[in-house]
Amino acid sequence: MYPADARSKWRGDLVTDPRVTHRWDEAKVVGTWFGARKSMLEPRLSPDSQGTGGEILWDSYLLYSEAARWDDMPRGLIRWGRTIVAGRETLRQDVEQLFGQLPRSR
Repeated sequence: MYPADARSKWRGDLVTDPRVTHRWDEAKVVGTWFGARKSMLEPRLSPDSQGTGGEILWDSYLLYSEAARWDDMPRGLIRWGRTIVAGRETLRQDVEQLFGQLPRSR
């Protein structure tokens, strides 16, 4: 969401888990869709988040349960937060609750 954002500048080696699929949304369709629905998401906002942002949801995470279903509206949201750096501690705790202890980065 910075003016110089470009797919060619994204480092694909930052997240290397084989379950991860990298996507690039040049038209910001996903962020715009979630941005228009933030009022529905707000009850699950991480306490350490830095607000809900503008019209487009970006620099955010949305963590869904394994039972989540995505029909007309995604269901099963555990928590969301922004910025990712500001919400990283709550995100870590939520992921550990779902999947077990994570290795600590140095």
